[in-house]
Amino acid sequence: MPFSAEQGGEKTRRWIVNLVFIIYWLLILEGVLRKWIFPEAFKVLYFVRDPFVLLVYVIALGNFREMPAKKFFVSWIVLGLSALLVGMAHLWIGENELIIFTYGWRNYFYYIPLAFIIGAIFRQSDLYRLIRQTMFMSIPVMLLVYLQIVSPPDAVINAGVSEIGLSIAGTARGFVRTYGTFTSSPGQTLFAVSLMAMLLATWMLPDHQRPVKGLLLLLASGASTINLVLTGSRGGYVHSIVIMLFGLLSFLLLPNKAKIVRKIAVFLTIVTSTVLVLSALNREALEAIFERVEAAHYFELEAYGPLATAGRIILDFTNFAQIFYFTPLFGHGVGWFGNAFSGRIFLMSIAEDDWSRNILELGPVLGLVFLGYRISLVVWLTKAAVAEVKRSRNPVPLLFVGFIGVILLMGQITCHGSVNGYGWLFAGFCMASNRIGNERNRAT
Repeated sequence: MPFSAEQGGEKTRRWIVNLVFIIYWLLILEGVLRKWIFPEAFKVLYFVRDPFVLLVYVIALGNFREMPAKKFFVSWIVLGLSALLVGMAHLWIGENELIIFTYGWRNYFYYIPLAFIIGAIFRQSDLYRLIRQTMFMSIPVMLLVYLQIVSPPDAVINAGVSEIGLSIAGTARGFVRTYGTFTSSPGQTLFAVSLMAMLLATWMLPDHQRPVKGLLLLLASGASTINLVLTGSRGGYVHSIVIMLFGLLSFLLLPNKAKIVRKIAVFLTIVTSTVLVLSALNREALEAIFERVEAAHYFELEAYGPLATAGRIILDFTNFAQIFYFTPLFGHGVGWFGNAFSGRIFLMSIAEDDWSRNILELGPVLGLVFLGYRISLVVWLTKAAVAEVKRSRNPVPLLFVGFIGVILLMGQITCHGSVNGYGWLFAGFCMASNRIGNERNRAT
């Protein structure tokens, strides 16, 4: 096992696991602190998780004989140091500011080691605890988002208690895109989509192996459906379809297919029934959500042609090639195109996708290397998950990588705090889930 019991012991491992849970729940509840409890510290609380991450690094230092995927960990060191040196050069010649560089380097590299530590120390019981707690949380969040969508945009439950308030994006007819416990819609969307991955994995497991059973599983299934539907996010809906495809791949690799089909049928029945009940309770809100989705689809038909949304996705993978000719060799500096410094309107408009942002900030050479790192990590996690599902007969690894693969590959992990947190936390959860079979073999 990568974690050294001789040096750290189970007590140290549990310390780190509990700290990771604190980081995870601060990620989800950060918006509560920023919107309603301490709005005067709105900007400072953006970094509320960072001290706990540093504490994990301090405790973990010296307690590992080896890291999972050592080549990726070493690559992180090389990339992080290279960006640090380039960033210092930008500061020296006055082409960047210290606060922008610090913010940018944090978004690129600070959270990556956390993924490897989680991958080394989390066990199946810790992953199941994560699933159980998140499903329980889905119920109060569901009540919150329902109140948000039936409330006006300037209501406290939507805009917070600050005099300035938040910028609330409407769906249509005056209904908001729900933020839940987050300060923006991407965080709530990832929360809802992660629940879909956890639920599908749970329903596919044998009854005696489920982390959640009985009434809580039924309630969480309905609550998670409402959370997802009320996001009003087309990206979230497409992401859920991707998870379903990974669920299908898991199904093909698992035994007892007849039992799994019956369980999935129950799950889909709950999902359908929940949508029908939601429509009966507030049909106008659902119509507003789907009106926005339809309007966005027609806009993309005009912008991207017959491929529409698919064309937009393809462009997210190809736009970066168009900016090579005017990007400096060492880039403009990490952080220049992040959400916190969005005043550079022209350049921001051509760096809406994360791949273009990586090229513009790191430069063509280092940017391509970083993109290669992202792609290689997703490929490695996927291959390891397929092997693990075959070995352990547990669908969790592939469902988790179905969720996180999209984020690591093309998500806004270098500019959006919630996406960044979800990206690297779940990368670690994926690494840990890919050890479930080995853990069982050791126990046997």
